[in-house]
Amino acid sequence: MEKNNIEPVIEVLKVNKSYTMGQEKLHVLKNVSFTVQKGDLLALTGPSGSGKSTLMNILGCLDSIDNGDYLLDGTSVLKRNANQLADIRSKNIGFVFQNFSLLSRMSALENVELPLLYSETKNSKKKAMEALDIVGLSDRMKHEPNQLSGGQRQRVAIARAIVNDPALILADEPTGNLDSKTGLEIIDLFHRLNKEGRTIIVVTHEQDVANECHRQLHMLDGVLQKEFFKKRKKPQISTDKTCEVK
Repeated sequence: MEKNNIEPVIEVLKVNKSYTMGQEKLHVLKNVSFTVQKGDLLALTGPSGSGKSTLMNILGCLDSIDNGDYLLDGTSVLKRNANQLADIRSKNIGFVFQNFSLLSRMSALENVELPLLYSETKNSKKKAMEALDIVGLSDRMKHEPNQLSGGQRQRVAIARAIVNDPALILADEPTGNLDSKTGLEIIDLFHRLNKEGRTIIVVTHEQDVANECHRQLHMLDGVLQKEFFKKRKKPQISTDKTCEVK
């Protein structure tokens, strides 16, 4: 990959992770190193048991490492305590999950606003409305999740992920519960958000989804096996804040 001046959002440096099961030590990640730059759209792939889920949890500050280092937005998270890690997750990472993880008795607007309420952000309702407008759901703000389609629920989840303007959006199998057409619409939305300069990692077992990303990291038996690149343009900040996805 050509050298450039785009600042790294993630630096994973010789990370190792193991779990003890009875008397056996299971090495899940082995000397994993890679960098994610601002504006990357990256797919993390690999079969079940490859270590990608463990790596995803580490990137999301949901799990610790044995040794090595992990820098998020220029800051090592290695020696952070639980409260500090929770603060990093709320401010620096936007999560998108396969099952949407929306609160059923809250409206779309309330679900998106929730992270801002936890961080006591001013003008939280206005910012939540703007995030829903970005994902094309300004006309569904008062609807509860059970009044929305699967694709609309995932877009609410994406709006919630971007409402804090995090350094990283981490999407775990974001198309896994969607039909193929709706899944493509969600990937198109990620492309639109990425063109605005957002950094996105998509964890997926679907090769068609991975092929839509600029980079692919492939894990096998805890080792980073391969990295594939697509021609990547420098991210541009869009003046159009609305992503129209039907």
